[in-house]
Amino acid sequence: MPDLSRGRRPAKRPAERPAGLSYSEQLHLQFWSEFLEFARRRRTRLDLPRPSGRQWYRISVGRAGFELSLTVRLRGPARCELYIDHRDAQSAFEQLEAKRPYIERRLGSNLTWEKPGHKGGHACRIGEYHSASVDDKRTWRELFGWFAQRARMFHSVFVPLIRRLDL
Repeated sequence: MPDLSRGRRPAKRPAERPAGLSYSEQLHLQFWSEFLEFARRRRTRLDLPRPSGRQWYRISVGRAGFELSLTVRLRGPARCELYIDHRDAQSAFEQLEAKRPYIERRLGSNLTWEKPGHKGGHACRIGEYHSASVDDKRTWRELFGWFAQRARMFHSVFVPLIRRLDL
């Protein structure tokens, strides 16, 4: 019986994968489970949720409609981003974009700014890309380090700004 005294179920280990997952879902579940263990060993001060078999891993930032999203695909770049799916996403994006020089200077990186309506959706993204593939397990440790470091930085830069948004 799992210990639920802290209100959370323990993360499933790759050996406990539910039947019926595709290869991609199994690989993502294993990747995010190992990332969670990596982050815990490093005492990452983020509230990391239970992993799933999806290509993304969402981290709460304390305001509805906003989250940090870590994404890794079978092919294509990995991504750390602020994902905004709020009823006033356009206004939130514009307020944050007005602080773009400050944000990019604090993060030490030029970010990709995808406005609402980009690719046909109403949500928007502010993110950073990294060359990687979940299919190459030899790169996982380096990718875990990149995700943990970028997630901490994004959290420390964006959370205070999100709290002050006039929405």
